[in-house]
Amino acid sequence: GRVEPGAQLAGYGIGDGDRILSVDGTAVNDWQQLIQSLRGAPTVSVDVLTADGDARTIRISTDPSVGLGIEPLLTSTAGSLVPGYPAAKAGIIAGDRIVSVDGMAVDQWAIMRERISTRPGMEIEIRWIRDGAELSAQIVPKPEVTEKGTIGLIGIGPSLQPTMRVPVSLGVAIERSGQDLVGYTTLMFTIVKRLVFGEMSGRLLAGPVGIAQMAGAKARQGWEALLDFMAMLSINLA
Repeated sequence: GRVEPGAQLAGYGIGDGDRILSVDGTAVNDWQQLIQSLRGAPTVSVDVLTADGDARTIRISTDPSVGLGIEPLLTSTAGSLVPGYPAAKAGIIAGDRIVSVDGMAVDQWAIMRERISTRPGMEIEIRWIRDGAELSAQIVPKPEVTEKGTIGLIGIGPSLQPTMRVPVSLGVAIERSGQDLVGYTTLMFTIVKRLVFGEMSGRLLAGPVGIAQMAGAKARQGWEALLDFMAMLSINLA
């Protein structure tokens, strides 16, 4: 995935494209397993395979206030939009791939997010691709005050990557179901807390109300869509 500059993992020399193999000896195969494995002990041992093929073991803090500063390499494709926000008003719809923000080419969510969030109240040009055609609009990111200052929001969420399904035995399935129930319950309270304090807004380019609206839309699509959305939120808490 992507490692934020100055983040805890970056301090250990972990960078973009490196892969976390296990936490405290337990293999992790997806982002949700990684997030759940980081709950509990104040520090954990993490086995990492670097993009260069080197194996490393580091010990990191799981304190939420420290954070890991990692996220998957999401594309700049729109997945969810908030009605009434600048992106929806400009005509952007789910599935549109944003290719330029204020004259700068973008193809990753993190790069696009940084470009937009640092321009609250400023008119910027956004270009996107839909069905092979390029469209554009002048958009003014909505200013929102967070604990880290004022940021610009346009009311858009990333497109989630396809879920990889791995067959498991009935016993393992029952065990994981119990773990997921506890994990998602804890996650819900954590997300609500982060929403109240405005810690999620800059990550998703939507304010607390907008994120709640996105969650509601996912819930109407079914539990699987809602849980996938919660998993994406959990990744942004890391």
